[in-house]
Parts: sequence; structure tokens; C-alpha cells
Amino acid sequence: LIKTFRPSLIRPKARDGFLIVSLCWLTASLIGAVPLWISGSVSDYIDAFFEICSGFSTTGLSMGITPILNSFSKAVLCFMMFFGRLGPLTIIGVVNHNWMTESKEKIQYVEERIIVG
Repeated sequence: LIKTFRPSLIRPKARDGFLIVSLCWLTASLIGAVPLWISGSVSDYIDAFFEICSGFSTTGLSMGITPILNSFSKAVLCFMMFFGRLGPLTIIGVVNHNWMTESKEKIQYVEERIIVG
């Protein structure tokens, strides 16, 4: 993270990571519930939000509205379930091929002659 007025780098803390992950989870759930609500098959936004949160967190809870959803809303729900199951770091690692290249250069393998017997 970078400070606003004094440009210096600070080390992120666990609290910062928890805040970022929580905000991303909340934002993804809020945005993911919009297609279910706009489609008209869910009358209340809270029901759509609960269904998306349940799918994203893979808890298994449901309001029982999945059979009445249209195909686009079902696709959004399936995508959120898939994304929640894999996890954001896995998807970032697959998409970004240069994610771990820096640390590979620092690895040194030790060569040792092993005596057996």
C-alpha cells in the first residue's frame, strides 16, 4: 500500500488483507445479485443477494429460487459458485503467468552426496 501524501511503501498487514478480501467479497456479491434481481424472477434484492452470497461462499444454503431463474441468472449463479470454489488467488495465478517468476530465481537447490548403508 502507498501512503497518500508521503510516497513511501509500507508493508501490508493482516488487517489490510482481511479488509481487502472482505470488500472484494462484498462487492462481488452485490454486483452478482443485480442480474438475478433485474431479471424479475426474484422479487426482492435481499433474496438475490443471499442466493449469490450462498453460491459464492459455497455454504449450500438456498432460498429455493434456483428453479425459477432464467438461464442468464443461472449462468451468473454458476459462475459465482465456480469462482467461489476455486478462489480468487487460484484464478489470478492461472491468468497471470508472471505471478511467481520473481521467487523462482531465488531458489537454490542443495547438492549433497548421500551415503547409503
